[in-house]
Amino acid sequence: MGRRRRRQAPVDVTLDRLEARGVSGLTDDGRRVEVRYGAVGARVSVRVGRKGKGQRLALLQPAPDQVPPACPVFGLCGGCQLQEMPLHRQRVEKAALVARLVGHPCTSCEGAEAAYGYRNKLELSFGARRFLAEATDDPGEIAGSWLGFHPPGWYSRIVDVDGCPLGSPAMNRVIAAVRDQRPAPAWDNATHAGWWRHLVLREGDAGVLVTLVTHGSCPEVEVRRVADAVAALDCVTGVSWRVNDGVAEVATGQLRAVLHGAPGLSITLGDVALELPPDAFFQVNTPGAAILVDRVGEALRLPGDPAQGSAGGTLLD
Repeated sequence: MGRRRRRQAPVDVTLDRLEARGVSGLTDDGRRVEVRYGAVGARVSVRVGRKGKGQRLALLQPAPDQVPPACPVFGLCGGCQLQEMPLHRQRVEKAALVARLVGHPCTSCEGAEAAYGYRNKLELSFGARRFLAEATDDPGEIAGSWLGFHPPGWYSRIVDVDGCPLGSPAMNRVIAAVRDQRPAPAWDNATHAGWWRHLVLREGDAGVLVTLVTHGSCPEVEVRRVADAVAALDCVTGVSWRVNDGVAEVATGQLRAVLHGAPGLSITLGDVALELPPDAFFQVNTPGAAILVDRVGEALRLPGDPAQGSAGGTLLD
């Protein structure tokens, strides 16, 4: 049997720049280390692993403009990484990252005003094992039926959540309604057993479209019980049931039934009304997507301006 690797002692790192998958900084002896979470300007204690990657252990000194994260599971969930940086600082650091990658200065980042509540889509997973912390490795302590998001690198565990600050109040009402019904048993990635797999929420102009994804063995009466409770919310426009009997952790499946309301949703982007099926790709930030379309049109000199040598046209996504 091979020798167990000895863990290196933690090192202090001053975070000084944004990376494609986190933030990085220099140790006191000049080594660059990248961590997943942090604010540029902060000093953190890090356990260094392979290839210059590290796990943040503690915050030693906050950045001058650091803000408290809005999410109670920040640092556990595999989603947001930059909640400790105010939105304007995130954009400054993203512009610096792009400039470093392309090798010349770039214009500042532009985006929608809201830092939270902007997503028009959330995908939550059901799971049989709750994730508590990096050091926790005892499935017996955390077994059950949980609903939430995956931690970094752990598709077999769930960070249990009551809601998500990136979703709208209507989306979070749906999450609360589903949790109140206590769907069980949740899908177990290790044994490939269980009924409940995913909850997919998409918000359009009229409200929230809900998709319940289960294994094919889940009884229809159980799905309808949860669907009826969700459909009773005035913010819900439709509830669909999809079945996924595969082992891949994907929030989709074959449509079994439209249980309530509409099968799709309407989203207005600028002055264009779009009709989307529940599994269609769309930008998750509708106001941000509208700004993107406007800037692309400006770069292409649309609508037409004869003085600029353009007769107008149509943008295709």
